[in-house]
Amino acid sequence: EKKAYAMVDGSITSEEIDELDKEFLQRAPRVISHMNGGHKDSIKAYALAFGDKPECIDTQSAVMTGLDRYGFVLEVTLKDGRKFNNVRVPYQGNVTCANDLHTEAVRMHRKAYDKLGFVYKVENGYYRQVAKMIKASAFKKVKGKPVVTSALLIGSVAITIGLMVSIRAKSSE
Repeated sequence: EKKAYAMVDGSITSEEIDELDKEFLQRAPRVISHMNGGHKDSIKAYALAFGDKPECIDTQSAVMTGLDRYGFVLEVTLKDGRKFNNVRVPYQGNVTCANDLHTEAVRMHRKAYDKLGFVYKVENGYYRQVAKMIKASAFKKVKGKPVVTSALLIGSVAITIGLMVSIRAKSSE
């Protein structure tokens, strides 16, 4: 029998479970829309790494269709075109309230990519995403510091030009 993570130690009452279910039901449309709108790579990785059907290893694409206190629910399309509805992807950590969903989704993204391995990460742009996040974080930290911002901008342009030259040199060999 499935149990909510908060119930594992018996510390939550049935009334609290009902309240938790309502909270997840209320938050679900926004989370599902957000995930399907901009994080299809994460949803696919969830299916590949944690999907409850063995066939999920052949996932071509996946869409989030639901969530509850047990995990995400996906519609998975396999490489051969078959579709599976209601594929359960259990949370990989403790989710005891709807406020935990964002943190858990990010944690599951990292955990799924780690489970799928280095080659999958490279082929699916994981490291480009990490670089963008680092860049955004760095710019937030230096905002309002013109000298540091200028140095970072010049460095970023230099790196980008270097990468472009390197790619062109490799492609002309």
